[in-house]
Amino acid sequence: MLIELSCEKFVDDGAVRAPVKFGSGLNVVLGDEKATNSIGKSTFLLVLDFVFGGNDYVERAEDVRRHVGEHTIKFCFEFEKVRYYFARSTVDNQRVLVLDKEGHERDCWSITKYREFLKEKYLIGQEDFSFRDAVSRYFRIYQRENLDERNPLSLYKEESQRKAIHALMQLFDCYAELQELADSADSAKERYQLYRNSVAQNFIPSISSKRECRECERQLEVLRAEQSDFDDPEKLKGKTAEELIRVAALKNKIQTLRAQRSRAETKLSRIEAGLTGELPAFTNEFDELSEFFPSVDIKKISEIEEFHRKLSVILKDELEAEQKVARSKIKELEGQIKQISAELESMDVPSGLSPRILKNYAERDREIKTLETKRENFKRELDLKDSRDALRRQLEEREQAVRDKIQCAISDAMKEKNDFIYEGKRKPPFLVLEKAGYRFATPDDTGTGTAYKSLVVYDLAVLELTNLPVLIHDSVIFKNIGDAPLEKILELYVKAGKQIFIALDKAGSYSAEASAILNDCARLRLSGGEHSLFGKSWGEKDAVVTSLP
Repeated sequence: MLIELSCEKFVDDGAVRAPVKFGSGLNVVLGDEKATNSIGKSTFLLVLDFVFGGNDYVERAEDVRRHVGEHTIKFCFEFEKVRYYFARSTVDNQRVLVLDKEGHERDCWSITKYREFLKEKYLIGQEDFSFRDAVSRYFRIYQRENLDERNPLSLYKEESQRKAIHALMQLFDCYAELQELADSADSAKERYQLYRNSVAQNFIPSISSKRECRECERQLEVLRAEQSDFDDPEKLKGKTAEELIRVAALKNKIQTLRAQRSRAETKLSRIEAGLTGELPAFTNEFDELSEFFPSVDIKKISEIEEFHRKLSVILKDELEAEQKVARSKIKELEGQIKQISAELESMDVPSGLSPRILKNYAERDREIKTLETKRENFKRELDLKDSRDALRRQLEEREQAVRDKIQCAISDAMKEKNDFIYEGKRKPPFLVLEKAGYRFATPDDTGTGTAYKSLVVYDLAVLELTNLPVLIHDSVIFKNIGDAPLEKILELYVKAGKQIFIALDKAGSYSAEASAILNDCARLRLSGGEHSLFGKSWGEKDAVVTSLP
């Protein structure tokens, strides 16, 4: 708990104030009997928030920044009889100095590490729940945004009520039991959304409605009927479109190779004939040619033919080289034909089918596979959607059960405290936690005093039921609460068993019992002028500005 706080800028009647000591229960910042304003009560509570890791003291207390300037708050916590000393500056406020008991610096922590330290020491164990989110909602200080008596769960005006309820569930340490289910629900939602995005980007073929699914089924029936009209459809049924396209390509390829082999064989025959000198004799043809064309010089043609025979002998070396190349080409072509023939045989496709028929069959098969894929993807989408919706419903049911449990516990505690305040004669406030928001009110009583009293009762109920370690209530909360209920509230503060800090005026205006509580629990007394927190009232016309913003 916090046991001490000091600052060299805290002044009383011209002298630096002694360190403010705190106890384990109620701690009061007490104003004077005149209820003098602007003496530093709310400012001191903001200093407490600063000590507990908040930033509102430097961000909202603009008048302090202007008139006091830079200053450092020193403070001490005690946990399990071990004291921890720290200092935090209003300028370098994102660092916290670790001190020894003599005030010497030993280490320097980031504000994040410091908050984790407080979270650990105060046993707020949820990993995903910050110390500030736990306590800040219950530090109700003037200038902060959580003083709305009608919406006690909300940290600030714009915060969604659903987020405020989530924070309450975490404070009750009830969200851990929902986390696994919440993670599963989030994962199912992400998978469904990823699928939908993939469809929208045409990464996954699919259809978008049950009507389209029925049309898909109709198209499949037509295509399957067309497929059955092909020759030997039973053998083709076991082949994929890719396999059939491959068969068609192989058939075309083997036809090309056979034509190339035939040309190569013809060329080889001509070369071998030239090598043996056994070129075909065309004498008879020459005679017939002379019958049709008497003027043709048969002798000249014969001479040319003889020249070719002699040339073949002269070019024998070249012809033998060409013969070798031709034979090699024929062998290579026969090897390719043999290889493709074996592959076609292994595919077990009827040999009489032309490449065109195979291609048409493959196209039908590909269309069928595409439609089947779209249909299966659509069914998968429905499954993903059903899974998402089922997990979401399950999570909502479990969350509502947790909300009901918390609502019941808080309502019972509020009734107990309200009955103590009014001796069972007044209706207690109620809290209703729902999926989208919450309702907080006192039945048949919309008075301002009742609303603020109910706010206090709610905070005390949460303080009692959770690991919330500390409560801060500013005097603005008490201004509309009657004296009699306020005296009872003071008794509840004393009985709470945890540190509570409040600011209040005029101890002497209450009953003897209430005055005794306030005086016994007063840790800091403030009044006007030189007895205010900083020893001066800068609201007066002649006040000096120390530091401009």
